[in-house]
Amino acid sequence: DIERNKQLKDRIIMLCKQKKYKEIYNKVWNELKKEEYHPELQQFLQWQYYVAAYILKKIDYEYCILELKKLLNQQLAGIDVYQNLYIENAIANIYAENGYFKKSIELFENILKQLEALHDNKEFDVKVRHNHA
Repeated sequence: DIERNKQLKDRIIMLCKQKKYKEIYNKVWNELKKEEYHPELQQFLQWQYYVAAYILKKIDYEYCILELKKLLNQQLAGIDVYQNLYIENAIANIYAENGYFKKSIELFENILKQLEALHDNKEFDVKVRHNHA
């Protein structure tokens, strides 16, 4: 059901903005156990799950980055290009939080290059530039 999936995604995004990671972790875990979703939503849910698990210290940063990179390597057709960039942004933030600034900066710069090629998402562009600084 497209409307239900949109509501689910919107709800998780709202919880993210509110930094309610325990709620995200539990909600996403329950959703992932319940059913298979469209590949794009499945990727979104797994991305949110791993980031929440990392923030809640249920997994370490290396495992989180490994799983996020696996999501990026899935080569799924029809995936929102921005979703992959958001996942790359999460990886860059995790590198920075753990003192790997060179890797972090390289990733942020790569994201910015990709954004320049797309040049139609100003809000995300500002977010990446802020994180890069």
